[in-house]
Amino acid sequence: MELPAHLAIYEGTGAGAIVHAHPASAIALSFVTDRIVPMDSEGAIILREVPVIRARQLVGSAAVARKAAASLSDHRIVVVATHGSFAVGRTLEEALSVTTTLEMSARIALMVRALGGPLGRRGAAGTRQR
Repeated sequence: MELPAHLAIYEGTGAGAIVHAHPASAIALSFVTDRIVPMDSEGAIILREVPVIRARQLVGSAAVARKAAASLSDHRIVVVATHGSFAVGRTLEEALSVTTTLEMSARIALMVRALGGPLGRRGAAGTRQR
């Protein structure tokens, strides 16, 4: 179903591999932010920031394909709001590692938010509100 996005990403980025996943914590953050900025040190180093893209049709759409490919030319991973992520790498292992890093960073951000953690430095638990 996601073939249009995969083809556009391969064409637009030169990636060797793509992982499409449904990381629950990252999806939860996508409901309330337009970008995810990891608070944890590993996420900050590996991901820097993760764009959240939006489209009317989420699965198999040309809009998601176009927006994901454009975002992945500058980022290692992108989240399609309320749906899932696309990560690129030289290998499947690298793209999967980026995906798991996103999910762990998102989980940490949600935990910090739940604990009433530092909100002033980067926005609410590492995210910029819409």
